[in-house]
Amino acid sequence: VNPGANWRNGVNWQLAEALQHPRTIKTHLPLELMPKDLLNTAKVVYVCRNPRDCIISWLHHNRLMKGTSFTGTLDEFIDIFIKENWLHAPYSTHINTAWKVRDNPNLLFLFYEDLKADIMGQLKKMNNFLGTNRTEEQLKNVASHSSFSEMRKRSYESQGLKVGQASDRYNKEVHDKDGGFFRKGETGDWKEKLTAAHIATIDRYVQDKLPEIP
Repeated sequence: VNPGANWRNGVNWQLAEALQHPRTIKTHLPLELMPKDLLNTAKVVYVCRNPRDCIISWLHHNRLMKGTSFTGTLDEFIDIFIKENWLHAPYSTHINTAWKVRDNPNLLFLFYEDLKADIMGQLKKMNNFLGTNRTEEQLKNVASHSSFSEMRKRSYESQGLKVGQASDRYNKEVHDKDGGFFRKGETGDWKEKLTAAHIATIDRYVQDKLPEIP
């Protein structure tokens, strides 16, 4: 909800209600679970990620967090993912719902890969969409502040931890071996993790469930 907020001060809804306007609210919820008049009353920036990378990142997250502590194999996780039998599923419905309204003037549909390839270009696009009128220098500061290294550092500091120190919410063995909440922040990591069979399985899922997404 708020990058500087402490969840101990209240649940997300309470924190959102307490924010001063204009406010920024981050959520993983699909559009169908948001207020029905959302696109008439707010600006929405929707970010979509390559499902191959999404699977690798989500697998790490579920292994890392004690709340889930997934101990299965990559094969098993891919099977769960494509059958959409996991938290925040169905993934395809989430994306397709936003894609169908991508031409709404109050929704900006972005791809994570474009943010990584051209952060300044994408920030300028958001600046125009939101009407925030930031200068070039201010956008450079935003790019720096939202870089992977800076966000990773703040994720530890916000918990009162040294950078690289495992939180008590994490499985320490996974954290120390594979990284914390902010693992890599890269695109194309799937190339090092997925076999040809994995890729074929995921691509069939994409062709079936996400045929319109480029």
